[in-house]
Amino acid sequence: MSVAQAFTSLSIIALVSTPLVNIIAAYPLFVSGLACFNRIQDFLLSTERKDYRSPTAKRSSPEHSADSDDIELQVLPGRVSKHDPVIQVKMGSFALKDGREAILKDVDFTIARSSLTMIVGPVASGKSTLLKALLGEAKLLSGQVQLASGPLAYCDQTAWLRWGTIRDNIQGPNDFDEAWYREVLRACALEEDIAGFESGDQSLVGSAGVALSGGQKQRVVRVFPLESEIKVDTREALARAVYARASVVFLDDIFSALDSQTSVDVFNNLFGHGGILRRNDIAVLLATHAGV
Repeated sequence: MSVAQAFTSLSIIALVSTPLVNIIAAYPLFVSGLACFNRIQDFLLSTERKDYRSPTAKRSSPEHSADSDDIELQVLPGRVSKHDPVIQVKMGSFALKDGREAILKDVDFTIARSSLTMIVGPVASGKSTLLKALLGEAKLLSGQVQLASGPLAYCDQTAWLRWGTIRDNIQGPNDFDEAWYREVLRACALEEDIAGFESGDQSLVGSAGVALSGGQKQRVVRVFPLESEIKVDTREALARAVYARASVVFLDDIFSALDSQTSVDVFNNLFGHGGILRRNDIAVLLATHAGV
C-alpha cells in the first residue's frame, strides 16, 4: 500500500468505527429505557388501589328531643385513654393483592393504645400478610378493618434505604429534633456503630445500603448509602420508624438480622418498662417467628 492508500484507509476506518462504537455503547441504555417505559405502563394500567380501611367508630351521645329551654352539654376534649382501641379487625378474611384464596380467615382482634402485641408463628404462616392487611396492602375478602387517625410506621423484613447519610435515612421527611434523635439512636443501639464511622452519622450508606450490615440496616431504616466501608444493620430502619413518632408501629421480624445481645438491648430499650415506645403511648405490632 502506498502512503496515500494507508492514510485513506485509516481515515475511513475511523469514520466508520466511531459511530459504530457509539451505537454499541448506547444499546444497553436503550434497552434499559424500554424496560423503564414498560414498568411505567404497567403501573398506569394497574387496578386503582381502594383503601378498605375505615376510621375507628367514635362514641356519640344518644339522641333526644330538645326543648327551647334545654341547655346543650358538650364533652370537653380530654386526654386520650390508653385503653382506647387504635386497631379493630372484625371477622376479616384477607388474600394477597392479586389472589383470590384467603390466606387469613375470620381474623378478629382489637389493639389498644400504648400496647405491645406480638404475632408469633412459623415461617409462611401469614404474619406479614396480616401486617400488610392492616396497612391496606392486601385484599379484603370479608369483614372490617378500622384504624384510629394518625400516622403509621412500618418496618418490612427487607430493609429499604435511600441514597444519603445515616441521619437522612433515620430522619426521613420529619423535622430534625436533636434531643429526640439522640434518644432514638440510644434506644436502637446505634450510638456505638455511628461512633466508629469516620464521618459519624453523616456517613453515606450507599446504594440500597450496601455499606451497612444486615443488622445495621434494620436498625437505621434498613440499609442505606455507602462511601467508605460502613458496617451498620437493620437498626437504621427501626430508628426511622421510632423517630417518626407514629401512633402505631408495625415491625415485621426486625430482630432476625441482629445478634442475641443486641436483640435483647433493643427490645428492652423500645418495649421494656420505661422503653421509648411505651413512654410515648405508641401501639406496637411485632411479627416474629422466634422468641426474643
